[in-house]
Amino acid sequence: MKYRTERRSVAALHTRDGITAPITRTETVRVPVPPRDWETIGLRVAVGVVIALTLVSIVWSTVSIGNLLAGGTGYAAGSIFDAAWIVCITLELLARYEPEKRVLPQRLGWVLLAVTMVAIAGDGWASHAWGQVAVGPLVSLVAKILWQAVMHHIHRELSDDDLAWMHHQRSEAHLGLALAGTRRQVARVRAHAAAELLAMEQAGYPAEVLTAEVVAPPVVPTRSQATLDDASDGILADSVYGTEASETTVSAIDAARADGWTVREIYAAAMAARPVGVTRSDDAGYLPRMASGQVSTPSAAPPIRPGFQSERVPEQPHRAEQTTSLSLATAVRVLMTGGVTDRDKLQALLPPLVGKPYLEESLDREIRKWRPRADE
Repeated sequence: MKYRTERRSVAALHTRDGITAPITRTETVRVPVPPRDWETIGLRVAVGVVIALTLVSIVWSTVSIGNLLAGGTGYAAGSIFDAAWIVCITLELLARYEPEKRVLPQRLGWVLLAVTMVAIAGDGWASHAWGQVAVGPLVSLVAKILWQAVMHHIHRELSDDDLAWMHHQRSEAHLGLALAGTRRQVARVRAHAAAELLAMEQAGYPAEVLTAEVVAPPVVPTRSQATLDDASDGILADSVYGTEASETTVSAIDAARADGWTVREIYAAAMAARPVGVTRSDDAGYLPRMASGQVSTPSAAPPIRPGFQSERVPEQPHRAEQTTSLSLATAVRVLMTGGVTDRDKLQALLPPLVGKPYLEESLDREIRKWRPRADE
């Protein structure tokens, strides 16, 4: 075993007069010298020699083929021939662990070498240099054979199981890379789309154009009449009795919307089921007026359902007749659960539904109350 002497700097503590301080101390150590890796050294020497001969081959083929192509830019074209099969050697090196990938660059390299040899022989034939015709093409052939010998030493053969495992690992890594690239492309496209919409908004395009989505028509589910009846009964009860929206009514509306009914259809069903002459909180005298014929249901609308009459609240003072008005709470809830969340749009749609003035503070309170459910 051989050793070599090295000087190293090590951290240490030094104490004087009771005070300890960190210092850097230089020490001399003997380090064992590993034996030379003659295999690696020999491979490096062989590769270096082959690279030098390849450079000679490239210069030779470039000059010969350049002369055949009348010089000038012909020399630049002549450099392509040897460079082409050298690229195939590089691809073969990258595929040293995969025999299937090595096949194509190996075959292509021999074909490109044959083309180079023919071009060199053609230059000798054109100049009547018969020595060049016979020996000139062998320069590139020798360089190619030497590279094949080096590659044969570099190639690493793996078992079928090891190859399958390696392909699986590479497949997972390539999948991650592909997903990352796809996500980046999607993010870039979305950012570009957002910028386009912002530019359209600044240019004054209408809101309908900005919010339009090109999607496939949804599949209309089979809608149940029972869910529509439950939701319209709840709205009708809130409207007639003037009560706040109950959780039962909200749940019924959500169930109807999930079943495919729109807010407009639910509201229309509630208004159609409302008997003519019955006004909001008009409980006093409702039954007597119905019995005397003063109250009737429209022929085109279904009569009020029996379960609704059994839920009547105690008598309340008679209010002015509002045949199509809703309470502010009910109107805001119906509009916001239907997708209208902008305050200005709510103010524009509320007057025909409520039918009477309301306080701005009351509107703000109802918006704050129903916004969380509308955002779901």
